[in-house]
Amino acid sequence: MEMNKDEAERCLELGRKFLRDGSYAKAIKFLDKSLKLYPLAGVEALKARAESEWERSTGSTSRNGGGSNNANADGGAGQLPRRRAPGGGGEGGGGGSKAGQNGRSYSEEQVVACRTIIQSKKKGHYEVLSVSRTATDDQIKKSYRKLALKFHPDKNAAPQADEAFKAISTAFQVLSDPDKRRSYDQFGDDDGTEGMGGQAHPFRHADVSPEEIFNMFFGVNGGGRPANFRVYRSHHDQRNPFFRYQQQQQQQRQGQAQPPLGALPQVLQLLPVLLLLFLSLFSFPQESERAFSLHRTDRHPLQRSTSMEHILPNIPYFVGQSFGRDYARDRRRLFQVEREVQQSYLYDLQRQCEGQKQNKVRRVQAARRLFNAEERAKRMAEADALPLEACRLFQEATRLL
Repeated sequence: MEMNKDEAERCLELGRKFLRDGSYAKAIKFLDKSLKLYPLAGVEALKARAESEWERSTGSTSRNGGGSNNANADGGAGQLPRRRAPGGGGEGGGGGSKAGQNGRSYSEEQVVACRTIIQSKKKGHYEVLSVSRTATDDQIKKSYRKLALKFHPDKNAAPQADEAFKAISTAFQVLSDPDKRRSYDQFGDDDGTEGMGGQAHPFRHADVSPEEIFNMFFGVNGGGRPANFRVYRSHHDQRNPFFRYQQQQQQQRQGQAQPPLGALPQVLQLLPVLLLLFLSLFSFPQESERAFSLHRTDRHPLQRSTSMEHILPNIPYFVGQSFGRDYARDRRRLFQVEREVQQSYLYDLQRQCEGQKQNKVRRVQAARRLFNAEERAKRMAEADALPLEACRLFQEATRLL
């Protein structure tokens, strides 16, 4: 199951990449494969989005293809038909779709909408989000949700979509934070759009990128619902009012409704550890009373290995000087000691295995936060290559029992 989850996460990353690139058929293929391997959060919503984009794109292609001689230029098996810009020798359709440099199409309405957002920056953040100065926090978030989905570069291929999306994100970052909003209402913005002379603004908000804000609002997996904000951390996050405010909101939501599926897999993973810990409370004597140790100590300087029947062989353990006199000659007592050695050994391996898994998960999550695709792929490969040696030893030991 752990290997399936890792492979599902890789397919999810590929699906996201192809969706951003406009390769919707490939995106659907890898997102569907991810769902079959492991039910990661947000994949179904991302797949639905890719299918919607595919249907919209193929529908537009069939409408605009007409009798073009190039209609099958991109029609290879498994390839998504691309929209084409109006040709130079034909009649221009004023309201038709156009294609950008990356082959993704956009409409004239999207161009006008982006231009409107950019022009509204001169009037301030309230104008960008189309809310009043008395707008509530819910109204601001509702407006951001609508605009961010509309102008996100993955959704909107118009030339100025990036700039419009950045303006929307900046406005939301300021107006969603009580301290920043209060200061903005009093002094205006620090870029001079509503400033007072050249007076400096007490807060600067360029330390969080538009994509980070989007991910924190909608969830890292693109599922369209809030997710844990443990992403994109940097050295200044703890000082950032926006992060603190969003964390407070997330904690409140978690207190109101716990996701039904989020906690169950974690509990199931911890069951073996909890069971061994429970057994150890009743089975293991205190360290001061135990006749052995898995590690060399002053009280246990002599090394032995398990050799009794029905006990895992060759588990190293350490005993005191009097062990031979007190235990070695009594096979019943020696069996009890080596059974405790085996229990301690398995518990220690299980604990180390869980630690190695958690370390691997942390490395994978850290790699996903990187925006550079090449560096992200390199770090993901390094995380995938991390050995789970304790897990391997634990599995081998349990097979021998």
